[in-house]
Amino acid sequence: MVPKQLEGFLKKLIKDAWLPKNSFVYLHKIKVMKKVGRITNTWKKALKLIKQNQVNDAVDTLDRCLVILTKATEDGIDMLDNVSVDLWKVRVWVKLEDLGVIPDINEKI
Repeated sequence: MVPKQLEGFLKKLIKDAWLPKNSFVYLHKIKVMKKVGRITNTWKKALKLIKQNQVNDAVDTLDRCLVILTKATEDGIDMLDNVSVDLWKVRVWVKLEDLGVIPDINEKI
């Protein structure tokens, strides 16, 4: 259902020939794409590379995630894409550990 005020506005809009006379706009069906930032896109790219067994490229992409997170931390930003920066750090670190690219601390002792 379209509210009365909106219905009146749309009729006036159609009457003024801004829209074709036979069209009807279903405002409740308009989809809004969720905007995500660089960290989410970079993270998704890394996961895609991991699924494709491109580990070296995935590690490079995860390193880019770390650069984004470092910059955010230096700028005092607490949230990126509605997720805390600390949670992003844990996600990236755990994924790097899962890939086996972080040396075991016991090997160094």
